[in-house]
Amino acid sequence: MTIVHIAWKYIIQNIKRPIGLGLLILGPIFLIFILGQAFSVIFAPGQVSLEMDIGFYSREKGAFYSGFRTYIRRLEVNKIRGHETASIEDGEAKTSEGIYQAFVILDEKQKNCEVVVNNNSGLKAGIIEGILKGFSDQFHFYELIARYKPEALNSVLTVKESDFVIRTALDASRRPRAIDYFGITILTMAILFGAIFGSSLVEREKTVRTLDRIYVAPVTKMQFLLGTCIGILTLLLFQLGAVFMTLKYILGIYYGENSITVFILLLSESFFALALGIGFATLFKNSKASIGFLNFLIPVMIFLGGGYMKLPDTKLFEILSAFSPLGWINKALFEMIYSTSHIYYVPAVVICIAGGALLLGISGLKFSGRRSL
Repeated sequence: MTIVHIAWKYIIQNIKRPIGLGLLILGPIFLIFILGQAFSVIFAPGQVSLEMDIGFYSREKGAFYSGFRTYIRRLEVNKIRGHETASIEDGEAKTSEGIYQAFVILDEKQKNCEVVVNNNSGLKAGIIEGILKGFSDQFHFYELIARYKPEALNSVLTVKESDFVIRTALDASRRPRAIDYFGITILTMAILFGAIFGSSLVEREKTVRTLDRIYVAPVTKMQFLLGTCIGILTLLLFQLGAVFMTLKYILGIYYGENSITVFILLLSESFFALALGIGFATLFKNSKASIGFLNFLIPVMIFLGGGYMKLPDTKLFEILSAFSPLGWINKALFEMIYSTSHIYYVPAVVICIAGGALLLGISGLKFSGRRSL
């Protein structure tokens, strides 16, 4: 019963501070909502705009020129517009200004074209090169028909173009939206920062000299440590449940078909964060030193876990990310939710529980026993 009373004390203390408790719940929710709205266009499938303007010029107006005009006109359906310029200088100037993504100079004699691309065109530059390659191949194909079998040219030109490629996305509905992505990464990040919350609660007990009163009470330090862990873990469970339910049922974030397994993994991370906070609070005599070290360690773990940004695919970062529990947790969540694969799930849970138990065990060895007066 002593352990239960100590745990209840922590719960009551924080319930009496509704503002702080509310901020810990609402903070991640608002951050996920804001980032989800801000990056919604980037994450939305099919939202990459391929709309572009291409300038072109030809000194001579022959078959090659006419063919290109017809070809580029067909592409207007895909919002790829062609603009004929009065001179080469005019086309190059508009391309450098960004009005055109590319400028094409047609050579009627050589039956080829030269393209000038704007440096900021990026992906569109490769698409434009593909368009020109397609036109060149098509024109020379028609030219060969006209040379060797001209009577068939008219029937070839009048054939209705068909799309023989059927595009099918496998499980396209399971692609994460922006709010789904941040609903995982920001949530796991916020849980890890709960270590500072746990550490600050223990440090507050040092400030109000609760430990000094325990020395003269019929309570061992181990009972106090277990009661503290249970109390703080109960608070984290309540906060995590409130945030998770709000994200899933109000904001509509997709957490897979089996939300219970996702919640268990998040709960195991909460246990690790709790152990991390309490562990460093008991290992460091100076409260500022423990919180300062956590403020350094947690961002490093988040960075190596890919919480801030996707890490480069190099051998070095692959090795370093293996030392971050957050990296295993994020991998497990994304694989489980969007690929229905549990390959990282068990390792992530084991790392969190084993790491938390190790930290609490070390704290218990330092904190165990009762001091005699």
